[in-house]
Amino acid sequence: NLKVRLAAKADREANYVRLASPWSTEARYA
Repeated sequence: NLKVRLAAKADREANYVRLASPWSTEARYA
């Protein structure tokens, strides 16, 4: 359904951002 697709889209975008800026991810989880 629509909510699942939107959640999957947001998940992919979040993964892309995390891969594009690993330094910010490391700082956030450090």
